Amino acid sequence: MNTIPVVGIDVSKEFSDFCILSPENDVFSRGKIYHHPASMEKALKLFASAEEAFGMKPVCIMESTAYYHKILLRFLNAHGFKVILINPMQSKAIKDFNIRNVKTDKVDAYKLALLYRMKIIRPSIVPDALIQQLRDLCRNHYELSDQLVVAEARIRSGVEQIFPGYDKIFSRISGQASIAVLSAYPTPLDVLRADPEDITTTIMHATRRGQTWSENKASMIVAAAENASKITDTSKAYGAIIRSIAAVVGTLKQSIRETDLMIEQLVEENESLRENRMLLTTIPGIGDLTAAVLIAETGDFDLFKNAKALAAFYGVDPVVKQSGTTCCRSTRLSKRGSPLVRKMLRMIAHNNIHRCAGGKMINPVLAEYYQQKCTCKSAKTAECAVMRKMVGIIFAVMRDRKPFELRTPEEHRNIMKQNCISAVAISA
Repeated sequence: MNTIPVVGIDVSKEFSDFCILSPENDVFSRGKIYHHPASMEKALKLFASAEEAFGMKPVCIMESTAYYHKILLRFLNAHGFKVILINPMQSKAIKDFNIRNVKTDKVDAYKLALLYRMKIIRPSIVPDALIQQLRDLCRNHYELSDQLVVAEARIRSGVEQIFPGYDKIFSRISGQASIAVLSAYPTPLDVLRADPEDITTTIMHATRRGQTWSENKASMIVAAAENASKITDTSKAYGAIIRSIAAVVGTLKQSIRETDLMIEQLVEENESLRENRMLLTTIPGIGDLTAAVLIAETGDFDLFKNAKALAAFYGVDPVVKQSGTTCCRSTRLSKRGSPLVRKMLRMIAHNNIHRCAGGKMINPVLAEYYQQKCTCKSAKTAECAVMRKMVGIIFAVMRDRKPFELRTPEEHRNIMKQNCISAVAISA
């Protein structure tokens, strides 16, 4: 008989329901924990009474529900309680075991406690505080980047409607010089009313280019404004829209720069993070930011016994369905891991199988593997196979703590064969 009392906690936004089970699986106590010091202290007294009654400190079970569980998790850990986080997909299985269709937070807390008794749960990996900070920063970077893409599309749409020809002046309509001009002179009428020297000064302050280049750009803007004013609406309403979107673009870019600076500072201040990033960046296609994402989303690479386990964690393993004598192994990925990691893996795979700007192939071995897969699979399926190969490479580099070495399959087999022979000779 398991003699440990169990606390099942069903987490929600403002409060959490809990149920304390005795070692005999009887309900010892029930209640709610609000995110308030008085309510949390009251719950601690009930947990302490369970410890006093059964002679052992209760173990707490809760789902990793978005970010709502984090406050309670940190509070319980600070008071010495063991907290086991589980994936909601695990708890869903036991929540449906009753014939009656009863779904309440009170019942869910009781079933979470029972799930621990069944000894079939697999705890979620809870990163330490440093990894959690790095993870939040990396996710913030890409969330801001997604918002920037939307804002850039909006400003392009607005400019094309009231300022045709402007998008041909700068290489990027959302570049620093372009955003500075649109913030000050959002419509063709604003440009025509301004002094060309002021436009030149605006461009020079936004970029590191010289006066001649800025004057040429200013003259091109004035010429485009003269043509646009004859065929488009130059009302103040459109100017206000363009100016507001330009401000959003500038703010997002500044926020991304500050986030990247914090990521760099966090990695540089920790020797382990710095060493892991150094190892990962030896792999072709992985830069500093991509390495930081892989470290943040994975946590401790030593928790995975092989590349297959790491691939399953990333969600790049295939879905397998079997019933009776029928076994259908589809090519669809499970996608149960971090979407951000899969996004990074796809980008890394793309960089390894296509030529870079200079026409050079950075990983001819994977490029050849991709071409072979394309002869019998679709391009998308072949790319997924390359993603799976990249997971194996990442795992090997982090397991062996050695920089990446580009080898053909034949060279790799010969090296492994020699290592086996040497190991046998040493043991003999």
